[in-house]
Amino acid sequence: MKKILMLSALVFVTVLFAAGCAGAAGELVSSDYDIAHITGDSVLQIEKGMTYEEIFTTLGKTRDAGVGMHVAQYLVDEGSYLNIGYDDMNSENPYSGEEWLDLTVSAIGIRGEVTDISEGEDRVTILVEGEVQEDTMYDKASVTVGQDTVVAAPDGSPLDMGDIKLGDMVEVVFEGPVAESYPVQGTAMIVKILG
Repeated sequence: MKKILMLSALVFVTVLFAAGCAGAAGELVSSDYDIAHITGDSVLQIEKGMTYEEIFTTLGKTRDAGVGMHVAQYLVDEGSYLNIGYDDMNSENPYSGEEWLDLTVSAIGIRGEVTDISEGEDRVTILVEGEVQEDTMYDKASVTVGQDTVVAAPDGSPLDMGDIKLGDMVEVVFEGPVAESYPVQGTAMIVKILG
């Protein structure tokens, strides 16, 4: 009986500890959150030895994009993803902000010409065709542009989805994963019209 009580107490404490850790992580990083948009300057505030909780408090709430482990994902300066993998919010981070910036990856899914536009009720779908470049992933993509998509002019000023025209050169940052068909299909987080 004594062993059963001790085992029950140990399980109870473990569950409480796990719930506390999950609660802290869930408040700052969650698969339900949108990807936070941050600046490179904010990443430079990260210091070696900071806990991941301190980092995410500094950078702000964001999406957990991990599968099997936690990966806090941030969009840095609207052009690259910072993916911070961690197991425990209280673990110490081994990198400086400068080193984290060196680990960012291009967020631009495709850069190319709009060759087709299909208008829907509250969205448009554009077909974008280009060449895979050093900082892009795809050569052809069917891109859904919705109400939450940021459409921007070359200088970064905001535009409407109706401002996208056939023949425009655009850069697309996708919101989350794309369907790996050909062409790939995905929803745009950002469409920047280059000209």
